[in-house]
Amino acid sequence: MTENTSPLPFFSAAGYPADFFSVANGISNESALEGASMFLDTAISLASNPEELDVNAIFAVRHLAEMAKALVDTVVDSLIEARREADRAIAEGGQ
Repeated sequence: MTENTSPLPFFSAAGYPADFFSVANGISNESALEGASMFLDTAISLASNPEELDVNAIFAVRHLAEMAKALVDTVVDSLIEARREADRAIAEGGQ
């Protein structure tokens, strides 16, 4: 059963390719979700006063949200893969 993340490139802001950054291989799903929560909390805090946001803060919110999404996506991918592995094991007569 897969319990860790796999590399996932992200950061496609401003038309750049999504290969500048990636989620590290082997991060536990729990740690990935904790990191995503931290990034989202910071993004929400920054965005709580939208009238005070300058361009840099707007991009910071976007980047924080994209980092959080990448972490959540890797967790989802690992859970889907774990389910597929379990289904294959059952189909092959294992448990």
